Amino acid sequence: MDSHLVYPYVISHTIQFPEDPFDRLWVPLSNIKGAEKLTLKEQIFTNNTANLIPTIVMQTAISTEEDTIEIQFSRNVSNSSWLMYFAELEPSESRIFTVLIDNQIQKGPIKFERNYSATELDFELKEETSSFTLVKAFNSTRGPLINAFEMYQIVSTSPATSSTDVEALSDLNETSHLKSWISDPCFAVPWEGIRCNNTSNNIVRVSEINLSRRNLRGMIPPTLSQLTELIHMSLDNNYLTGQLPDLSNLTKLQTLYIQNNNLSGEIPNWIFQLHNLKELSIENNDFSGVIPKQLLTKPSLNFQYGGNKNLCTKKEDCTSKSHTMGVVLGVSLPIIFILTFLLVIMLYRKKYLTFLTHRTISQKADFSMVLVPNSSKSCSYTLEEMVTATENFSHKIGQGGFGLVFLGTLKQGKQIAVKVMSLFSKQGVAQFLNEVELLSRIHHRNLVSLLGYCNETRDLMLVYEYMSGGSLSDNIYDEEKNSKLTWRIKLKIALDAAQGLEYLHLGCTPKIIHRDVKTANILLDANFNGKLADFGLSRVSIDGEASHVTTTVKGTAGYLDPKYYSTQMLTEKSDVYSFGVVLLEIICGRRPIDLKLSQDKILLIDWVTPYVHLNNEMEEVTEIVDKNFDGKYNVESIKHMVKLGIRCVAGELSFRPTMTEVVGEIKEALKFEEENNEEIVAIVGHRDTHSNLGLKNYSYMEEETSSDIE
Repeated sequence: MDSHLVYPYVISHTIQFPEDPFDRLWVPLSNIKGAEKLTLKEQIFTNNTANLIPTIVMQTAISTEEDTIEIQFSRNVSNSSWLMYFAELEPSESRIFTVLIDNQIQKGPIKFERNYSATELDFELKEETSSFTLVKAFNSTRGPLINAFEMYQIVSTSPATSSTDVEALSDLNETSHLKSWISDPCFAVPWEGIRCNNTSNNIVRVSEINLSRRNLRGMIPPTLSQLTELIHMSLDNNYLTGQLPDLSNLTKLQTLYIQNNNLSGEIPNWIFQLHNLKELSIENNDFSGVIPKQLLTKPSLNFQYGGNKNLCTKKEDCTSKSHTMGVVLGVSLPIIFILTFLLVIMLYRKKYLTFLTHRTISQKADFSMVLVPNSSKSCSYTLEEMVTATENFSHKIGQGGFGLVFLGTLKQGKQIAVKVMSLFSKQGVAQFLNEVELLSRIHHRNLVSLLGYCNETRDLMLVYEYMSGGSLSDNIYDEEKNSKLTWRIKLKIALDAAQGLEYLHLGCTPKIIHRDVKTANILLDANFNGKLADFGLSRVSIDGEASHVTTTVKGTAGYLDPKYYSTQMLTEKSDVYSFGVVLLEIICGRRPIDLKLSQDKILLIDWVTPYVHLNNEMEEVTEIVDKNFDGKYNVESIKHMVKLGIRCVAGELSFRPTMTEVVGEIKEALKFEEENNEEIVAIVGHRDTHSNLGLKNYSYMEEETSSDIE
């Protein structure tokens, strides 16, 4: 296989994993006589290169207006192979040159055009001392250019991965097409999602497969049964179909996760013959028939099987379902849910007219019959526990569309935020059910965690982790708090929120559209780590292939996507629009709508747009930057983010970036900020530095309900 050595290229710091998935080492090139450094921020496409050179490597180059670039080497390069990489980084009428090795012409004449695409040339070297020379052609208007080059030798690797394991993984790759799945699965760079171990006879075997949310499609290949040393396998949250193949040979398997797919058929008997199996999750598939009794009674097995509507624990239950199938045929579960809840609400309103308003707890309303989705995945708290935790709801910390929010402390000492539904809530039971449904099955470091709920007798409550830093909106519009948020900290908060949205759009199956992205729904902890909150309006795209969801328009004025408002067609690009408004709000330190300003400045987007020119230096952009930054920011970083914000709020959906692209652009802006020579406050230790951000300053306040679009 290829064993790569040293790879010089033109940039200011060394690049390796994770920028290079093959863990090659790209070392800066220096002391090239008469050469100048070129850089380009636009993406360079490298997929057409054989060895997938990192795009960041191709965004720099050296060039010269002289006739030659000479690169000398004095090292043992005998029998080595070399690759040279080229990509035009500046406008050029003509850049033509020839490549010489030891003054002998090897390639040329070569002409490159600016098409944002990388090109590679390969060479074989025989001499111990060699030199490259790039020579300008007589009819070229520009001097030669080179972006990067690498050297490698073919070496043997031993031991190799078992051939049967390679065959099984290759069959699995037919459904994944992962670009990093090349060469040997375990050497020298293991395939993405694969872990390997040496066996007693010195043969490398695959021990773990982690391919959750990798867009796998088709059937599970039966050759996976050849992975007899496999201990863990995660194929969950994909689009796998068909029946389970016979994997009875996987006798060492301890965990098998295949939930959230489209698998069907009966549960095969070979599963309960896997005596080492400790975790088995088949939830949310289309399995049918009777669950083998051995799976239900095995004490050492954690077996999760919910969400398979045709699966039964007893034979008579399945018989009963088949008799009643004609009654429910053609009626979808979501419609049944909605009708049930509407009926429950009407029943309650007819019998009980009073409920919790402000701090008063009603003695009549009864929500104990509300069917809570995914109840096994959420903690159910009693009313007594909530009264004790909140000291009889004595410490109000916020109020939103759902109701009041109180601070509480559980018996274990963990602080919590308790949302209590108000009689006047516009979303009420629907938001309660939506948040429990979504947050009980999705988890991410940039999403606020739902700890549980309470629907005992008189109240509907949602119990969250306590975010002591308040909302991003609170911090922006509180002068004292805002003065402590540096541009770098706000960039990091924006990155946190973007990563949370990216997870909802790409990491969840089916994808989730938040539908109410705003600074009031980005909460901060004591160290200014950001988390996305409030999923009461979120929608699930049930059909993974659908381009949009048609739904009643809901959201918050100023953040609402005009395209969604006019067409009622909801897509993830609607979230991108709202996030673009958030970015501009962070940069400018002003609200999306300010009625105190003149007509042409009321909307934040209208105010910012005249300062933005995507193709020039945008020198005047500093005039719209939040004055609280006091000039302590990298201007290139600001420009980068303003351009990104404007792209996010583009009128045409196709012009808006994906959240993955947004995450990448924010990381790029953070790199600009790293280069800032000014002293930057580190994002550590804020718990002590800002200890005054205590309970008095904490707030879960949302936007005024009058700004919510129903």
